Amino acid sequence: MLYLKNLACMLGYINKSMEIEMQFNINGVIKFQNEKDFISYCENKGFKYLGKEMGTHLREELFLKPKFSELSGPCFDGENSIRYETWDIQEVLSR
Repeated sequence: MLYLKNLACMLGYINKSMEIEMQFNINGVIKFQNEKDFISYCENKGFKYLGKEMGTHLREELFLKPKFSELSGPCFDGENSIRYETWDIQEVLSR
């Protein structure tokens, strides 16, 4: 029963995340208007794609967003915006 509840929750996140256009940015400077361009840029820079964020404990805006080993994120960055940070910038900002 718990499995079905989690599955229903995940499907709800999927439906909502597909309806909303998101902006993606790296370190608040490099900006992309769509996920496809963001992923393409990251792969061209050599960032290792790890798949999609599946943590149902996170904000629904972050569910099914791409993850990369060289970037911290996805992080909520305001309405319709997802932020990623390079690890060196994330370390400086979290002090």
